[in-house]
Amino acid sequence: MEALGVLDEPEMVAPLAPPADVPPASADPDTARASKALDAALINCVLRADMILSELALI
Repeated sequence: MEALGVLDEPEMVAPLAPPADVPPASADPDTARASKALDAALINCVLRADMILSELALI
């Protein structure tokens, strides 16, 4: 997977953190709902990309 630029070691991946000046998403119900929807969409994209890369690895 290194040839594709994918890092297998989790310690090499920087953790994602929101900027300090951004209030938590739970402060506003609409923001919290939108944040959850975006998180679900991002997870779906990552899972699809992983599936595609797995299929390409079999070729």
